[in-house]
Amino acid sequence: RLEKAALNFVCYEQVVEKKFATASAMAQYDNNPVSSTNGSMDWPRTGIKSREWIYDFQLLRMEGTTQEKRTLVREDGLERREENAELKTSRFSHRNVFLGPIGLMGDRAQMNHTYRFVKECKVDGDPVLVIEAVPRGKAGASLFGKAWIRERNGAVLRIEWEPASIENYASIEEFSRRIGKAAKIAFVSEYGFEKNGLRFPNSYDVTESYVGLRTTCGFVYSQTTVIYKNYKFFQVETTVDIR
Repeated sequence: RLEKAALNFVCYEQVVEKKFATASAMAQYDNNPVSSTNGSMDWPRTGIKSREWIYDFQLLRMEGTTQEKRTLVREDGLERREENAELKTSRFSHRNVFLGPIGLMGDRAQMNHTYRFVKECKVDGDPVLVIEAVPRGKAGASLFGKAWIRERNGAVLRIEWEPASIENYASIEEFSRRIGKAAKIAFVSEYGFEKNGLRFPNSYDVTESYVGLRTTCGFVYSQTTVIYKNYKFFQVETTVDIR
């Protein structure tokens, strides 16, 4: 239904990026950033750098073509008005979060993945299947991970993406080798809103951690949290092709 849907809606998109420092990690990261803007601010006494952006977000999807548009309305607590704004996060960026289920289980995705049953559980009292998508070819050619799927109607409630499928994972791996620690990245999409039988995201979260190669000791370096709220739907039309 999502793959064939015609969509037109707006919502608020709140993006918060936090970077956490330890005494040993500060110099390593600010002298060897993965992204060029990583060391652009002095570390505050709290050891946390925090930025926040709020966008008016619009998604338009017609005949399989999707367009995302953002207007920046608030930055670090100050009102702004920036049309056709870009995301300003320095560690991780995101796009097409709404279409995550298509990227994992759509028609084209099925040609690139194999699937296996992981477990059965319950979410809010509903039986849910956890299904893992594994790439057929080279990892990184497509997004992959695990999906929590409601049994009674096939709704995707949650996706835990595999770190190796994100765009800049090769850079993260290279950097982790230089500092002698293993990267541990967790990123999750939650689909908590429902309209006309389709699920829409309420959050997207990426946590970037590094641990010792021979110990479990480590630290969280960054966390990017995206919250979607105040949906206004102008069009949600779906067709169903049962095969």
